[in-house]
Amino acid sequence: MRDALVAKLFAEVTDVDPEVRRKGLERLADWGGYIYDVLVEVLRYEEYSYAWPDCADMLSEDLCDSKISFGVFIDDLVEAPNEVVFDRFAGLLGLPAGTRLPRFAIDGHSGDSVLPEPAVSAGLHQRVAVLVALLGSPLERVRRNAVWFLAELGPGVAPVLRAVRDTRMSARRAAISALAELDWAELGTADQMLVQRLIRVKQLTEVPQPVIPQGEWYALPTTDQAAVLAAFDLRDPVPVTMRMGFAPWQLDGPWRPLPEYIGYGITGAYGQVFVTPALDGWTLVFADGGVLAADGNVADGDVGFASAHRRCAELSRRFGKAHWYLETESGGCWDQSGWCVADKGEVVRYCHYDFDIDGGVRIGPAADSGRQPTIEELRAWVNEHDPGTGVPPVRPEIPPSESTEEKFKAWVLENFAPPPMDDTSYENIDDEYDNADDLDEPLDTHRDEEESGGWEFRSLEVAWRLSVSPEALGPHTRVHGTGVLAVPAGKPHSRRYGALPV
Repeated sequence: MRDALVAKLFAEVTDVDPEVRRKGLERLADWGGYIYDVLVEVLRYEEYSYAWPDCADMLSEDLCDSKISFGVFIDDLVEAPNEVVFDRFAGLLGLPAGTRLPRFAIDGHSGDSVLPEPAVSAGLHQRVAVLVALLGSPLERVRRNAVWFLAELGPGVAPVLRAVRDTRMSARRAAISALAELDWAELGTADQMLVQRLIRVKQLTEVPQPVIPQGEWYALPTTDQAAVLAAFDLRDPVPVTMRMGFAPWQLDGPWRPLPEYIGYGITGAYGQVFVTPALDGWTLVFADGGVLAADGNVADGDVGFASAHRRCAELSRRFGKAHWYLETESGGCWDQSGWCVADKGEVVRYCHYDFDIDGGVRIGPAADSGRQPTIEELRAWVNEHDPGTGVPPVRPEIPPSESTEEKFKAWVLENFAPPPMDDTSYENIDDEYDNADDLDEPLDTHRDEEESGGWEFRSLEVAWRLSVSPEALGPHTRVHGTGVLAVPAGKPHSRRYGALPV
């Protein structure tokens, strides 16, 4: 089915009739997993030059949005058979015709080379050269992807990036982001001073912006940041803007930690902890669960909740009250939302929603009889403890969008209809595509607000009523002090890294 489908799509997007090509591109967009396979082949051959403009626009968008496509495309650039094809491909990523890759000094003999030899395998030299060139692309998303892939190669590329900073190459501005993504210690002295000065200037006039959090955080009713750092046993606080601090912990944010650092051999949680300035009298502490968990990295959800509850109770002994919130959204079975409130050393109320839990919701703590609070009792408790001073978040309406699934199924049936005696049905097509490991699901941007955001006890619905919600921040928020990124004292070898937006 896959080969036949690719062939059908390829035939449509290379048809000499513009209207057939337009409809073919629409169908290709409906089934996004084939965009790269089909369009790269179109752009390889001169005989399809009449179809290049429309195909190039779609492929360029795919390369900007998909790290998978971008990574494969770098290999296609490296292996381009001639300068003509290289220029055509490089143009999709914003590089002008005639762009030439930087050359590296080999064995100390620079000749006309600009950059030192990267300390990576010889087979990766051309890949580094392409990525360095793409740091100079006028397309921001291309630069961001180039930073990501350079950082993935590890510290061996740092000398190259520092050398780029000393040149007049168009890549020099983005090279500082790649160095920061590797390790803040890899930045040159002048760049470190530049970043610190920029942070200080931005902090003076920064206005809080709403953030849709992704992960977990604590909320403490205090303006004493030093006490908060001590309570979490954090060291080496580095001043940051709120934009920098929130970046690793927001849904669809401007920056997320790399899932794996090949060069450093490090995987897993982001090791830094963001302690906010006091926001309407509350200090928030954001961290990946395993970084702060007293019981170490925990995999089981119940154990993780119990650990957060214990910490929340301990913090409330010191600060009078303490809240813990959890919000994770991936569009699947990992979606979770939860919160816990502790008062003077005791957990007084919690609520967890988990896609995998039977019934979906857990409310506690249970009464002495073992009976758990009901939804009605939870609603009454929240209403009772809501001081009425919180500012609700302003959420834009999500316009309904037509699902492409039915349209795509109809097209499959139209173009790949089996003989009449076959028992194929819509259900069979669903099974075939659901069970095919090498096929992506059809794209569907529709989001059901009732399922994802409308539940009244979701952490984001409760936080703004009981404390302060990151989603409800804005010009009205009172700010005291500055935010910092710190690391747990028990993890002395944690690196400070990340090309965080300032």
